[in-house]
Amino acid sequence: MRRGDPMVGRERELEQLAGVISAAATGRGGLVLLAGEAGVGKTRLAEAATAGGGLATLRAVADQRSSSPYAPIAAVLREYLRREPGGLELDGPLAGTLGAIVPELGPAISAADRETLVEAVRGALAAIATRSATVILLDDLQWADAATLDLLPSLAEAAEEWPLLVIGAYRSEEIPRGHPLRRLRVDLRRAGRLTEITVARLDADETAVLAARVLGGEPGPMLRAALYDRTQGVPFFVEELAAALQAGGRLVPGPRGIELEEGSIVPIPETLRDMVRLRVEGLSSEGRRALEASAVVGVFVDLDLLTALGCDAGVGELVDLGVLRDAQPGTVAFRHDLVREALHADTPWQRRRSLHRDVGRLLEERGAEPALAAHHWLAAREPDRARPLLVRATRRSCDVHAYRDAAASARTALEAWPDGEDEPGRLDLLEELGRCAQLCGELSEAARAWEEVDAGLDGTSDRERVAGVQRRLATVYELQGASPKAAAARTRAAEAFEAADVLAEAAGDWIVAAGGLWRDDPVAAHGALDRAHAAARSVGRSDLESECLSLRGFMVGRSGRREEGFELMRSALGLALDNHHVEAAATAYWALGALANDWADYPAAQSALDDAVAHCRNNGLSEDEHFCLSCLAMVLRNRGEWTRAEGLARDLLQRTELEDGASSAHALLTLGLVAAARGFTSRARRHLRRSLAFARDLGLAGVEEESACGLALVDELRGVQPGGWRALVTMRVEQMVSGRPRTLRLAATFGARRGDTELVYACADASASWAPRFGSADCLAALAHALGEVAMVERDHATAAEQFAQAFDRLGEIDAPFERALTQARLGTALTAAGDRAMGVERMTGAYRTFRKLDARPFAHRTAADLEASGESLDERLGRRAARDLENGGLTRRELEILRLVAVGRTNREIASLLFLSPRTVDMHVRSILAKLGCRTRTEATGRAHELALLESAAP
Repeated sequence: MRRGDPMVGRERELEQLAGVISAAATGRGGLVLLAGEAGVGKTRLAEAATAGGGLATLRAVADQRSSSPYAPIAAVLREYLRREPGGLELDGPLAGTLGAIVPELGPAISAADRETLVEAVRGALAAIATRSATVILLDDLQWADAATLDLLPSLAEAAEEWPLLVIGAYRSEEIPRGHPLRRLRVDLRRAGRLTEITVARLDADETAVLAARVLGGEPGPMLRAALYDRTQGVPFFVEELAAALQAGGRLVPGPRGIELEEGSIVPIPETLRDMVRLRVEGLSSEGRRALEASAVVGVFVDLDLLTALGCDAGVGELVDLGVLRDAQPGTVAFRHDLVREALHADTPWQRRRSLHRDVGRLLEERGAEPALAAHHWLAAREPDRARPLLVRATRRSCDVHAYRDAAASARTALEAWPDGEDEPGRLDLLEELGRCAQLCGELSEAARAWEEVDAGLDGTSDRERVAGVQRRLATVYELQGASPKAAAARTRAAEAFEAADVLAEAAGDWIVAAGGLWRDDPVAAHGALDRAHAAARSVGRSDLESECLSLRGFMVGRSGRREEGFELMRSALGLALDNHHVEAAATAYWALGALANDWADYPAAQSALDDAVAHCRNNGLSEDEHFCLSCLAMVLRNRGEWTRAEGLARDLLQRTELEDGASSAHALLTLGLVAAARGFTSRARRHLRRSLAFARDLGLAGVEEESACGLALVDELRGVQPGGWRALVTMRVEQMVSGRPRTLRLAATFGARRGDTELVYACADASASWAPRFGSADCLAALAHALGEVAMVERDHATAAEQFAQAFDRLGEIDAPFERALTQARLGTALTAAGDRAMGVERMTGAYRTFRKLDARPFAHRTAADLEASGESLDERLGRRAARDLENGGLTRRELEILRLVAVGRTNREIASLLFLSPRTVDMHVRSILAKLGCRTRTEATGRAHELALLESAAP
């Protein structure tokens, strides 16, 4: 069969590829993956599609053997340079950066970071696509280096704006669990960019058609059945088997097509190796030597290398036979890697080992990629020759930020390391492995590597190195969320730095250790701060002294000693400002704001955080500025400035440079809590789940509790029985968490409304143990509020009114309108039930107006319903709008009419025709309905309407 012949059974796949190629030609490129087992025809399919697409094509094949990072990308760029010399002349530092993977472009800038390297590759591909619409075919991605696979999502995104299509073909049976290709597919799917075409086997009829092309005639029934049985419709196997049988001269024409010669001794091959043996059994000795050497070298075979091996004489014979084909000048290639694999496996072991040894030696002498030469030395069972090459490969991968590939080379070298030999070198490589594994996110492996280094340094006098290892271990443990192990490692690092008399470093680690210890072991935390302060003072580091005072003040304040905590932090701020320590001053400003927020002194918290933001901005501390802004958003939410808080949080999340997980957690929490209080439950759930995930990863106890509280509130508003309240109410918290009073207040109120007396009593118990310890107005108000709910479930309405009144008065001391309105509404209900209807109605009316001002619609609706239940006329007390909102969920008569039609499946155009409106007007009404009901889709709005009983009357 000729390579240009039309493909058999691939009409659907060709049509799909033609569509994406056509889109790329118009400037809407991207990435498409071709999946299928070996031999199914992925490469030929891609070539056939690109040949008919009219676009320039560049191709690279990933190598099964070890190769350099970004090798397929470099191969594509080199092929382009051969076609267009000078076509990749990038401006500025990008050209030097690109030289790190394509040296032909000039000397590399070794200090370039990975982001710059990625941008350089993107710039090169943009230059290619700008000159001509292009398809890049990356074949055998299952063997691609991790750096290339990590790069592809970025290229997929960028190519959407270029006339550039990247086609990546891979063997689906060779990506086991943990393979980088699985991570690539997950990343693409999450970004909505996974386009994958699966290439299946041929059926029996298609197998017969393909075999007929190879044989030059239709196979008879018996041969047809045998071909399909042996090949299972894999096109490459069909072609190989048909050609092998034909070459054996045992096929004869029959009345119903070509059949196997009767009595032939040639068996139907069972495996690919058998097929290949049939193809090459008549080779000369020179052809056999060239074949075995080529199979050892790889898919692409350098003819100079075969000459150096003395195995070039039979190359022409292999090309004539169709086993090899001409590729680039001076290079031949196997027609398919499956042939190379079969021939390599069929080469006698001693011959194979000898060839690998010779190839490894030649590659090393010629300065080839060290990982490639190491591959051959390992295959020759000479690990001592491979090991130094693997160490070099590790460091070269690090130079281009290919940390996953560097870690893989280091692992292979360490596995080949003899026991007891060059222990210092082994420890150095283990440190490199730990660093690379951490940088590519493989934290478990990083921890194992650093732990092994630590064990290897046991008994050493180099205490400073021990300290550095413990510090790195602590960082990995922190990233894993293993706080106790992290604190212990920080403590060991600080002790080792002290022993090495590196006291400034010791002080820094003591401070970090104290921060990790104070929740579980406050005594040990204060002891760590004592040692940090002593070390800082002994070396004259007033910046570290300031940080000690800030952290101690924060710890003291959160343990209940408010004024002492603020005094310590003010001292820290003064020390930092007097000595111009900008980072220490930023820490002190933030600590003042955070502690004030914990004590519900929101004006003071906002003032301190405003100062913190200004200080960070003026001194170029952008990451600290983002963190302070995220905390400021939370304070603004507490103060009832919800719109401003939302705007600040959204702005933070949209900043491309925002990398701090804590800032993201705070911003998401703000958006989630505001959305929940306003009734946008789907949006709230989405934000709160993300903030909860961040909080758990980073150990942010306060954010974790408030996120869980918000999710419980969402369930409550949706009418789902929330299971999260009780766990939140009864959890043990040793230090102050600013959201705890809010959690207790909401849980007690919803518990009382549902008649969940057990939950209400639990809230009261938790408040009783919480409030005396801290004594803040917010905590004392939460206790009185919970006691009021206890009295409500016990139907002691007079006592309930007294408790709610105390809570309401206490909340007057803080600037928290939502919290005060919640208590005010419950006070009104209790007063009404106790017989003081006039005062009760006045309190409920005040709460309703606050909720309306905040746009806390679910709470406003519940308060209006309580007023109506008390016998009050909503029209007279709150106005017609409140009455209509309560009756129709806030929808106008026209919106309610349209909602009923939406609920029965009418389209906007159909609704417009029925109601004599324009489709545009209907669309505006539908969007208004979705916004008022807090829904994103028509289906969700229909469900919400059923919950609110808005569809009970007949549809118009």
